[in-house]
Amino acid sequence: MSGNLEKARKLLTEKTTFALINGETVCVSEKSGIAPVMELLAKTPEILNGASAADKVTGRAAALLMVYGGVKELYSALISEAAVSALEENGVPYFAEREVARINNRGAEGLCPMEKAVTGISDPGEAYGVLRELTKKLSERRG
Repeated sequence: MSGNLEKARKLLTEKTTFALINGETVCVSEKSGIAPVMELLAKTPEILNGASAADKVTGRAAALLMVYGGVKELYSALISEAAVSALEENGVPYFAEREVARINNRGAEGLCPMEKAVTGISDPGEAYGVLRELTKKLSERRG
């Protein structure tokens, strides 16, 4: 694990769900799911390129978004098998504390909707487009 990846890992706390280090730039987020990466892709995508990222829970959706943004390495406390496949297919080294078969939705009654949305998608750009549309629709419903 590189020094920056170790630093990013140490930034994860009970509240902090995502941390990223790229050179002198440090970003942390308390938002859940794919929100931290989606925000960075929308506002400052260049920060992701070549960055070391740490994530509490990484499913295929988050993994594909990080690949799309150009993250060079990832630490995850909990990672899904589908996320591992996405990272390996794209040559992104990762370190994980625990691997699980899948990421469930918040109610734990089924697959996370973001995971469901990228099932069968291997192109990171396509995944970003699908997830951007889905998150837009969900935020419009919440009003």
